[in-house]
Amino acid sequence: LPEVARIGQKRTVPRPLLLQIVDNRTWIQAPAVRRALLGNGRIGNEAIDKLIRVTPKHELKLMQKSMHYSAYVRDAATRVLKKG
Repeated sequence: LPEVARIGQKRTVPRPLLLQIVDNRTWIQAPAVRRALLGNGRIGNEAIDKLIRVTPKHELKLMQKSMHYSAYVRDAATRVLKKG
């Protein structure tokens, strides 16, 4: 998992590889992998939405305030928290 998180964090990794990581349920259950992917600007909005859905609420609360994440990630976290 640490290696997958490192790969997910790199902005030079091809997008199809990042999407393959997003599609693996075991990998995205790991908080380090999820945070690495959400911090990577190369994944698309659909992948972000998928990751946000599996993120625990306490992490979403931190994400919506953190400038480390893109505006879309922060907005998606806010939307999910408002629904729940």
